[in-house]
Amino acid sequence: MEIITDSDKTFIYPTVSALGAVDKKRYEESLAAKRRTLCKICKISYDSKKYESCPQCELRKRYNELERELASEKRNKVTSSANMRAEYKKGDIIRIGKYGGQPVEWMVLDVDNNKALLISKKILDIKPYNLDNSGVTWESCSLRRYLNTDFLETVFSNDEKKGIAKIKVESGNNTLNDRSGGKSTEDKIFCLSYSEVKKYFPRKKDRIAVPTDRIVIEADDIKKRFVKRRTGGGIWWLRTPGIYEDFTMHVDGSGWINEVGSTVNNTYWFSGIRPALWMKF
Repeated sequence: MEIITDSDKTFIYPTVSALGAVDKKRYEESLAAKRRTLCKICKISYDSKKYESCPQCELRKRYNELERELASEKRNKVTSSANMRAEYKKGDIIRIGKYGGQPVEWMVLDVDNNKALLISKKILDIKPYNLDNSGVTWESCSLRRYLNTDFLETVFSNDEKKGIAKIKVESGNNTLNDRSGGKSTEDKIFCLSYSEVKKYFPRKKDRIAVPTDRIVIEADDIKKRFVKRRTGGGIWWLRTPGIYEDFTMHVDGSGWINEVGSTVNNTYWFSGIRPALWMKF
């Protein structure tokens, strides 16, 4: 209370602090109402003392800024990824997919426009070229079916599978007796041909491929014969035919290309697989 004395009379005037709670609230609302401004854009009113501009418009503005920032980040990420892949060169090693629970390392053999030719750096497994020793070509062998079904489905993620290109595959004829390599096929996963090995691995030492640790651990003594002790390299299949109907070429543990070939279901020396593919980017 504020007490004012005027000669013999005492006057008592109520102040805001003495008002009841209800009256105080009404008083504050009255003051706020006088300060409210109507936004011409979104048509809502706001307290001009609390906000310099319409809070709803400011919120919408910030939301649009965040959307632009996210879009910019996404574009930069895609551009960076594209630039990185555009810089792939022969000999680079990248990781795509898993085999036997372990990431697979792939070597870049060639880059052509928007795709790269890859081959597994190591021999991934021991597999026959065909399940029985019959006259086959790449078109009819069981290894081709395996690589383009079970291998393709289990090794790569769905996104990775979308990036693997289906290409025309030709085996070529045998270099010694011109035995036909059979009809061309369309595949996503394949073994290299004789001419491709000569092109991408011109030096013998570059053709040497070691098996994965899993093969060494799991393979019995007979299967270990496919590894050459001096180099540690193993035998790996090519898709070009050998000199006989049931023979197919391979690269041995010293990097030598066996043009005579070995039986497609060789149960003595055994052979491994180094799958190849064209990956789009």
